[in-house]
Amino acid sequence: MKTSQQVYKVITGLFPLVLSAGFLLSCGAAKSIPGSTDESSRALIASAKPLAYCNQATDAAHSMVANVGAYLNNTGGVDLNYLHVKLTNVPSTFSDNTHYFSLFKWSADASGVATTFNQPLSFKIVSIQTGQELTASITTLSWNTVASLATSLGATTPSAFFQKVRILVYINDPSGMYDALTVGYHKSSTGVAENRIDALMPVFEADPRTYSTSHPKILSNMHPFLSANYSTWTDSIFTAKANDFCNPLNQI
Repeated sequence: MKTSQQVYKVITGLFPLVLSAGFLLSCGAAKSIPGSTDESSRALIASAKPLAYCNQATDAAHSMVANVGAYLNNTGGVDLNYLHVKLTNVPSTFSDNTHYFSLFKWSADASGVATTFNQPLSFKIVSIQTGQELTASITTLSWNTVASLATSLGATTPSAFFQKVRILVYINDPSGMYDALTVGYHKSSTGVAENRIDALMPVFEADPRTYSTSHPKILSNMHPFLSANYSTWTDSIFTAKANDFCNPLNQI
């Protein structure tokens, strides 16, 4: 099977951004994520601002939690066509085979008008331990779809299964024009989403004040540090806090 790249946290210093860690393990070779980049609708431009290469989103009840991480290509650069997702908490009803997950990408223009791509994104299930892609491309994820795979991994519950795997999502966004990812939790009988979480897709400015200067409120209100007491945070603290969101993507 094809092996998918792993994600490791990025640790950067103050301006100029210098990588002291943050390596990608692929075929035995370590590669660093470039730190001298910024995102404007995720389009790479030169910058000295601290960046978030990972993110976390949750619903109000914390019944759904997803960690999202940037994808590194074979040369160590960020590939905007892919994204790593790990479902770190799923609703208890998932094992009832009455619901499924689907993923969507969306963008917002300067006036705050959101546009969702009308087709669900395709993705594959990847083993965190081996990096192997365990499924073909799919667009929906239900328990009955992966129950046998879970058993083969020694997991008997959804929580145990999602602890061992992450999702490699095909974003198909080489120009970085899409801003956010939706994880929808749908009723199987109707297809209606009963719950959803939305996350800014990395890479983006780690400081919410900087991010808000170039993005509409519908996006800046989703920033993971918007409600944090960040008034005394330095660039290195912003980077370290964002890096913490990367950790679950590699933990089993």
